[in-house]
Amino acid sequence: MKYLPTAAIASLLISTSTAAIAGNEIFQECLLEGKVVADKAEDGKNIVRIDFYKAQPYKPESRCIIDGTLEFKQPKGSIIENLSEGSVVQYHYIKTTNGQTNWQLIGAFI
Repeated sequence: MKYLPTAAIASLLISTSTAAIAGNEIFQECLLEGKVVADKAEDGKNIVRIDFYKAQPYKPESRCIIDGTLEFKQPKGSIIENLSEGSVVQYHYIKTTNGQTNWQLIGAFI
């Protein structure tokens, strides 16, 4: 597997996410792993979907119970748009007690 360097991105995102959830108690904090799947939307445009197959606590003391479907949108121009189908990605997922969620790409492997 070829590794795309995302450590600098992850560091920046971790510091900004902590500020974004300040004042809200963390309900879940997970490390999610999945594969990139390329699809076509109804309008014919390419979309990227990630099929997550692994969820585990981000830290030993973290709660991580995922049931159902998780959805989020990456901003245009994000790194996952350039990954080939079958690439593996890892996300740091945080959900607060008030339902706010935060996604951070922390690894991308081709």
